Amino acid sequence: MESFGIRLKQTREARGIDLERASLETNITVEYLDALEKELITSFPCDTYLIGFLKNYAEYLNLDADELITMYKAVKTQIEPAPLELLLEPKKKVPLYVVVGVLFGLVIVAVGTFLIVRLNSKKAEKRENIITAAAQHSVYQLGNVPMQKRVYQEDKIEVQLEDEVVTLFIAETAGVLTLETPLGSHVVELGEEVEIDLDGQPGSEISIFLSDISKTDSSRGAEIQLVRIMDESELAAFTPVETEPEDEEFAVKELASETTESGMKRTIIFESATAYPVTINANFRGQCLFRYQIDRKDIVEDFYTANQTVSINANNGFRLWMSNANAVKMQIIGAGNIVDLDIGRPGQVLVEDIKWIKDEDGRFKLVVMEVE
Repeated sequence: MESFGIRLKQTREARGIDLERASLETNITVEYLDALEKELITSFPCDTYLIGFLKNYAEYLNLDADELITMYKAVKTQIEPAPLELLLEPKKKVPLYVVVGVLFGLVIVAVGTFLIVRLNSKKAEKRENIITAAAQHSVYQLGNVPMQKRVYQEDKIEVQLEDEVVTLFIAETAGVLTLETPLGSHVVELGEEVEIDLDGQPGSEISIFLSDISKTDSSRGAEIQLVRIMDESELAAFTPVETEPEDEEFAVKELASETTESGMKRTIIFESATAYPVTINANFRGQCLFRYQIDRKDIVEDFYTANQTVSINANNGFRLWMSNANAVKMQIIGAGNIVDLDIGRPGQVLVEDIKWIKDEDGRFKLVVMEVE
């Protein structure tokens, strides 16, 4: 029989996922994930923990959790020693009525289990149908303000042109995004930006960018960004507002903050449908002992003085230690976006995490939070 640990490891590696990323996205420690892949059964406190972690990890890798649990139980049966009393005492003959009673009980339990599983399966299917139905048939309006939405098959997008409203239909959300317009079909691939003509006149009326889509599961929808492309006559209708130029040296993007259920405050730097690698440029304005850890790997430490810089890159996040937090000017770079951060007060010893987290609706946020 195939090893469940090998199945987990081969699937993870085939998808280009390292253990640190899998740990971050499943909330299972790297040690336990490694133990599952190496089938180190004794590393877990009890059988319940192992089966729970195995189920979550299998579902994360889109594997059949029940099949892997069955494979685990087969391995466990092979390595568990037989009870000592069975080795020392001869087998006793069991009365026939006991055998019949046990078999009858097992049949009752099997039938009950089947009915419960069938009922739960129908409830889950019903919930899935409700969720899918709720996700479909939405209608969105695109005006002069750019729009970012997750759309599903059979959704509609109404685009307000100068003298008419044009309706777009979402025809496909698996592998590629397919849009039906009055002038024909348009296919948009992941990471592609396409301009679309809606009225048959020279020039395009909208631009669409596809930022997230499943390769096989259309029920997950597609994350898109839509922008109206306005011609000169439309642009002339807008009167620009003159503002005072901002001093670029002190211009800092105003970032949103939120508080977790545990009362911890964190500042949101980036938001995206997927996590992506980020870079920190640390510019030192004074003396500071600076230590950093990238993606939970080795810790690097050095002493910096004014006008020195250090650049570090990570896929999942950083942990930073600073002996003089105000002496460090942080610049966060990711996916073409740049955000400047001023962290801490003069002389403040500060430890902070800058990392990707996944919220309840499946979106990723790059946040900065202080570590106690």
